[in-house]
Amino acid sequence: MASLKEVAEKAGVSVSTVSYVLNGKKKVKEETLERIRAAVEETGYVTNTLARSLREGRSRLIGLIIPNAIEYTWEDIVTGAERCLEPKGYHVVCSICRNDALREEKSVANFLELKVDGIILVGISDPDRIRALAGDLPVVYVERTLSDRYSYVDMDYRKVAGIAVRHLFDCGKRNVGLITGPFRYQSSALFVEGARRELRELGLGADSAPVAECDYTLEAGAEAMKRLLSSGKPVDGVAAFNDRIAAGAIQALHARGLGIPEDVAVIGHNDYPFCKAIFPSLSSVRKDSEKMGYLASGILLRKIGDPEAAEEQYKLEPPGLSVRSSTVRETVRE
Repeated sequence: MASLKEVAEKAGVSVSTVSYVLNGKKKVKEETLERIRAAVEETGYVTNTLARSLREGRSRLIGLIIPNAIEYTWEDIVTGAERCLEPKGYHVVCSICRNDALREEKSVANFLELKVDGIILVGISDPDRIRALAGDLPVVYVERTLSDRYSYVDMDYRKVAGIAVRHLFDCGKRNVGLITGPFRYQSSALFVEGARRELRELGLGADSAPVAECDYTLEAGAEAMKRLLSSGKPVDGVAAFNDRIAAGAIQALHARGLGIPEDVAVIGHNDYPFCKAIFPSLSSVRKDSEKMGYLASGILLRKIGDPEAAEEQYKLEPPGLSVRSSTVRETVRE
């Protein structure tokens, strides 16, 4: 196995410089960093994580709990976390809780057995329950808005919904229906609240706007769209909580023989890659999930470095809007 000295000789730098760079404790010029990376690859050097963990009293492991394995959002959060943590010498261990609070709590218990240095949680459990389980272990929440007793990174779902409703209004739609996620998630309620606030500001019937609740699946989105159409209230525009739900709504509209966007315009949220592939292509409020994972990891590192550090809260605004054919015929503006 190659030694640190061999890597240093290959890169033309000191042993201490290589050590600092690999442990994420020193910034160097990009050219030097590339030489060190190339030397590590050429020599096949592997960091002795166990030895370092024993020396520091840390595992260099971060537990990350996600609800399921089907959402692009969770993948992007993991990518953002790794982008922040790996240069600092930490490794991410993922657990999928399948939207089950008990499995989520079991994941926390498993991470405690692994002696992780902290946990990033994209979950649904009672935060007081998680704190009781985790004890002094640092925990940061993602996709949750909590009190200032907790650290979290979340989207401003009120603004997400407001942007979606405003766009539908600008497209000439005056009878907007809402399809939100399960109300067991706070984000779903915030989405509806934000949409109604925007409808009110636009002088439309906020309280009379039909609302359908559903799970985050294509099939559930289609069924929710059918309920809106059967509500007895006119609907010429739909703001959906996410793109998967919106795609299901489009399927249901096609099945009814309704034109999109002529009869009913549809807008989603997240700007998933498939938005460009479906027909018509789906307009969507953008979301930077990778940034959420990166910010949450930065908070966690600060909490690991200083157990007395204050809790931090971030509420991110949508980075933009991708306009496609589901709301504006023959006009595409990314």
